[in-house]
Amino acid sequence: MLRTLALLAVASLLPGIAGAQMVRVLYMERPPYYETRDGRPAGFLNDLAAEAFRRAGFTVVFESVPSKRILRLIEEDRGLVCSVGWFKNPEREAFARFSRAISRDQPLVALTRAASRPQFAGRARLAELFADKSLRLGVIAGFSYGAAVDSLMAAARPNRVEVTGNQSQLVRMLASGRLDYLLIAPVEVEGALHAAGLAPAELAEIALGDSPPGNARHLMCNKSFDPGLMDRLDAAIAALAGER
Repeated sequence: MLRTLALLAVASLLPGIAGAQMVRVLYMERPPYYETRDGRPAGFLNDLAAEAFRRAGFTVVFESVPSKRILRLIEEDRGLVCSVGWFKNPEREAFARFSRAISRDQPLVALTRAASRPQFAGRARLAELFADKSLRLGVIAGFSYGAAVDSLMAAARPNRVEVTGNQSQLVRMLASGRLDYLLIAPVEVEGALHAAGLAPAELAEIALGDSPPGNARHLMCNKSFDPGLMDRLDAAIAALAGER
């Protein structure tokens, strides 16, 4: 059963667009990009998406949904469904349409327990971490780290612990010793620690010399969201980017 944590209807204020289409906009709990706060959608990418849809003339309802369920709903292609902040890759492009980029991430870092920091001495590259099968990497089912990192991970086959959940769950598992490290954008660290109820001193960030440039984040929509609708949405995103 779909677990809806928050709903937000955003009616179009644009003149000249009659009968604005209703779009379900799905997001996962991943602060500061997207989260539910005081019962409502929040996070800077949710805010950007809401404004882009409003300017493009859509009425939207935001729903908080686990990432794996989001992918399933997009692939089922029933009605107009989009999701916020996804990386574009060939596997997803087979069943989804992507908007132009709405944001770009910082390069990924590794996050580990502060007490385990000496274990990572001299290992400042993704390739080195992935090659060490004694290290357990925590990942979210269905989650992409961008084409470059996904490709490296597929080739190196690190020792992965996969969970169906969110980033704060991974951070709690890390803190309890069930994982050795996870990959995260620096901007996410503070929010993930807060959501997991941890103090910053408990965990340590490791800069990665071979971490690729930050990935572009897009709105990912099902195929029912046809190219004409995407053109409208892309125009609104471009206008927002010009203002920022």
